[in-house]
Amino acid sequence: NVEKYIERCAESLFGQTLKEVEYIFVNDCTPDKSIDILNAVIERYPDRKDNVIIINNPQNLNVAVSRRIGLNAAKGEYIAWCDSDDWVEPAMLEQMYLQVGEKDADIVWSDFLWNEAGYIKQNFAEDKIKCIEQMCLTNMYWTLWNKLFRHTLFTDNNITIENFIVGEDMLVNLKLFYYAKRVTYFPQAFYHYNKAVNDALTDNLMTNPSKVLATIDVIKEIDNFYKGKRDFNLYKESITALKFWFKNDYLHAIFCKKDLKFWQNVFPECKNYIRRQPHLNCLQKIMFRLAGNKFLGWIVVCKNKIIKQYIKKK
Repeated sequence: NVEKYIERCAESLFGQTLKEVEYIFVNDCTPDKSIDILNAVIERYPDRKDNVIIINNPQNLNVAVSRRIGLNAAKGEYIAWCDSDDWVEPAMLEQMYLQVGEKDADIVWSDFLWNEAGYIKQNFAEDKIKCIEQMCLTNMYWTLWNKLFRHTLFTDNNITIENFIVGEDMLVNLKLFYYAKRVTYFPQAFYHYNKAVNDALTDNLMTNPSKVLATIDVIKEIDNFYKGKRDFNLYKESITALKFWFKNDYLHAIFCKKDLKFWQNVFPECKNYIRRQPHLNCLQKIMFRLAGNKFLGWIVVCKNKIIKQYIKKK
């Protein structure tokens, strides 16, 4: 369902200054004219045509499975990703490929452009432990599309895109960064993320029960992955921060006693985490502690209901 955007996306990919590119498009049973438009664009780039693969899923399988299918078909030295409603600058692949070559890196990431939100800076230390920490704090985006990954990171460590309805990119990134020997940052924005700014996490995820449960499963999977490593203590605080991020966002979607009880029982270890976080403001700490209180949690429920009614009226 991206017939409005696929032409712009494909043209930006075929217009790359890097010539040695394999293109894999996965059609997840789109009911619109996206494939017809894509094929028309391919005809306009005869020098790219022999390097294009189109995979048609037999049925609608979702984003995670489609990404896995594309990954399994890839033969390139490095893997890049692009969502079909987005587009990229012409020099993206060449510049990022030169950067990983110069630094002998397994992963390179860059800044990006988010339509109305503008330039999104992603300047963090070129240290994988720091990057994992910043992703868990949600300061560094765990998206796949503003990064370039060495293909052997997937194959040597048996990493694939797991079938979750949400958060599969968070899981795979936190695994890939763990195994990476060297990571590097390129201080430029190449990727245009075409997403509405008001499409916030609390709007489209935390009010959807199936996505809430899927996010919990992803975080548990990440937790189990790191707990199985000998150096788990290096990452323990970061994983707790990830759990806190989820609970802090879900805090705003508690509208009844059942929601409150569910919130209180998820990742209870976060209760101690909040006490040692100086960057959190007083209101955040107060609301978090109120929600966790057996007798005072109803205050958070009332606050959320009032805000919800106010937004409806506006």
